[in-house]
Order: sequence, then structure tokens, then C-alpha cells
Amino acid sequence: MKYKIKKSFDFYFICLLIQAMIFFPSLSNGQISIDVNDMPKQGDTIRLSTTIDLDGIDYEVTGSNITWDFSSLGYQIQQVDTFVSTTSTPIFYQIVFNPLVSNLARKGGDFTFIPGFSITDIYQYFNAESVSYKEVGLGVTLEGVPLPMKYSNDDVIYRFPLSYGDKDSSMAIFEFSFPGLGYIGIEKKRNNIVDGYGSLITPLGQFDVIRLHSVIQEYDTAYIDSLGTGFGITRNYEEFKWLAKDMGIPVLTVFREGLAISATYQDVYRPVFSIGESVNFLNDISIFPNPADKSFNVAYYSETNLEVRIDLIAVDGKIASTLGFVDLHRGENSINLKIDSDIPDGVYVLRLKGENAQICRKVMIR
Repeated sequence: MKYKIKKSFDFYFICLLIQAMIFFPSLSNGQISIDVNDMPKQGDTIRLSTTIDLDGIDYEVTGSNITWDFSSLGYQIQQVDTFVSTTSTPIFYQIVFNPLVSNLARKGGDFTFIPGFSITDIYQYFNAESVSYKEVGLGVTLEGVPLPMKYSNDDVIYRFPLSYGDKDSSMAIFEFSFPGLGYIGIEKKRNNIVDGYGSLITPLGQFDVIRLHSVIQEYDTAYIDSLGTGFGITRNYEEFKWLAKDMGIPVLTVFREGLAISATYQDVYRPVFSIGESVNFLNDISIFPNPADKSFNVAYYSETNLEVRIDLIAVDGKIASTLGFVDLHRGENSINLKIDSDIPDGVYVLRLKGENAQICRKVMIR
């Protein structure tokens, strides 16, 4: 009789355990691990929204079994990351980035707004393998001349498998000379720690995640032949990344450099305009230089002549500066905007507001 009672109790306990695993998946799936199969794949297109308004969200909190609620995030801009095979990129790039060096590339946008300085066919090159995911270089075409540029030391973004408590570091080095123009160099020290796991809620949904905190020290150098001079910039910034299974890139990334903070997250299509219908009255809008100092240029293609009001919006959503009313002329043009000397350094949203629509772009004031 005692044996029968114990057997019945064991059966009852197993039933309860199965029910718990079904209705409380966090009991069995609390800590995930990220590997190369969770990285981007050829043919992936991933839409991202970016905001500089974190709405008082504590993005630094972390630990075990944390629920991060970013469901209230808005957005100022959207972009689509497109990943392709290395062999589908320009043939001259493939001389450097052959399949033994890179097996994945990300297509960037063209930069053609400065006369005599067009940059097209921009690609970032990556290598995804069982032990790591790393950026190995960049390909650009400058004024029709293809320039494949490889890191001498690759930027190791992740080491696999990536699990709670893991730590690692890497040093990336990039050096390149542009014939007749000058030289650029980058040294980047990356320190990673997986400092949390749990559940992440964004406007896209809810995900089981691990949280990766990266502290990056970067030194950028440049020399311009025509000026006979060069300069160096030291940068210290952080990336907080929430990674989930089968999502390719982080579900959410918070970037912090000094007072500049922004959040980029995977999202669905949302119209850029917040007034009226999504009337695309401006195309190919670009800001340079960005970061900006005392002034910057806005290059654009407009479908029509119209007047817009231009404002700088701070991270709290308030207008930091009104740059005035400007007449935009039909076609491809650019305008120069001057910044008030008392505007603090940081990330802002530049808003161009017309009669029936508005468009926003991110700009850093430094």
C-alpha cells in the first residue's frame, strides 16, 4: 500500500511540473544562450526605429530574471538594415572581402549631397562563425573609385556561445590611406559583459533575452593631405544590447556617449510624419557635418516649393531652439543652419515642419 501511495504522489508531482513548464515558461527558459545561428543571415531585412526620448526608463538596471519594460518607446526616425552575401557586393570589394574573409555584408545608404564628394555603394563586412561574430571592414566608392578597407585587427562584437555572466575583450585596428586625400585610422578597445537576463518588452512585443553591456574606448585619427595637417579624437561610449533567439541583431540597443543617449529597436513600419497623411514632401534628406559644431548643412530633394519651420528638439521632447522659417525650393538643394552658442552638447532631433506634414532627423551637437 505504501508503494502505491508513493507512486501516485510521483505521478501527481510530474503532472504539476509539466503544467508549470507550460504555463510558466520562464521556469524552464529563464536563461537563454546566443550563438552564431541567432546572427543575421543573407537576405534578412530588419526594420529599426530610433528615439532619443527614453521617457524616464531605467535602462541600466540589470541582473537575473529582470523584466525590462520599454513598451512606451516612441521614435523619431526609421531605417531598414539589409544583409546580403559577400559575393553579391561590388566585384572590386570582393578582391579584399572574399568568402574566406567575410560571409555577410550590410548595405548602407549613399552620400551624394556634397558636390565633388560622393560616397556610394557603402557596405559593412562581417564574418559569422561558430566562435564569434565580427566586423572585418568597410567598402565604399569615393567619386567612382572603389575602396575596400579591411581591419588589420577585426572588431569582435560577440564571442559564442554568449551566456549570462560571460566576459570578454578585444582590440580592433583600422588604418587606410586615400590616394591624394589623406589617412584615417581607428583603434577600438571593446569590453563586454553579459550582465543580465530575463524578459524584454518593446513596441514590437515581448522576448526572452540576455543583456550585453559593452564599454568601448576609441581613438580616431585623420590626416588631410591638402591641408597638411591631422587631428585625433578620443571617444568613450557604451552599448546596452538586449539579444533574443533567432532575431539576427539586438532587439533593442541603448547607446550612450556622454550626455547623448539614444535607443534603437526592431519595429514594424511606422510613418515618419506625425501630422496628416504620410506625404513624402522631402526625399534623401541628409545632415552634415554630423556631429555639428556652430552650424551644419541640410541637403534635401523636395517635390515642391514650400515653407517649413525648423526646430531642434531636446531629449525631453521640448524645443531647445527654433532655427526659423525657411523656404525650401523644389529639386535638390541644401541650406545652412546656425546653432545658438548656448545650446548644450548632446543628441537632438531636427524637425522640419510644413503645413501638412513634418519630418525628423537625428543630429549630434558637439
